[in-house]
Amino acid sequence: MTMLGNQTDWDGLKNDALTKLKEYLRRVTDVRNWKPRQCLATIPASTGPDGIANLKQIHTDLLQENIDSAQFVGKPTPVNATTKERMKEVLNQRENLCLYDEEMQQAPVVHFMCYHKENARLLTHFYLFLFFEDWRHDLWTKRFVRDHLRYVDEVQCAAAAVVRALRDRVK
Repeated sequence: MTMLGNQTDWDGLKNDALTKLKEYLRRVTDVRNWKPRQCLATIPASTGPDGIANLKQIHTDLLQENIDSAQFVGKPTPVNATTKERMKEVLNQRENLCLYDEEMQQAPVVHFMCYHKENARLLTHFYLFLFFEDWRHDLWTKRFVRDHLRYVDEVQCAAAAVVRALRDRVK
């Protein structure tokens, strides 16, 4: 199936054209509406049903515990702690897991849509939302994002100048 007449440049187009692109992506991809305040994005260490079942069991066990997030203040869980101990620290009152399940693992493309009518927006502090069962994958991913994905300095400086100007104006 070709994508909307093989169009590849979507820059500067009007809303009608962008709506067609969004509808296309929702139709041909595995679409998830993960809500960071309600669930923890969880990636199993292995593919298949066993890895998913293990994470679900750990989660079920943790829901039975009375977890007070204050217990972690000044006493973070070691990065190489058990999956259960690490999940306990980051679950933070979320009652669900957003699992990278078998269907997602087999999908050629996964699309996390932004659709305000469905309160679908995956804009959050990734390090509190993304959880890898394998602590080494968790650590590597979070360090990679920290070290390589950031705004360009010129953009940050321009934004700071705008904020400063706004503050000066409202004084």
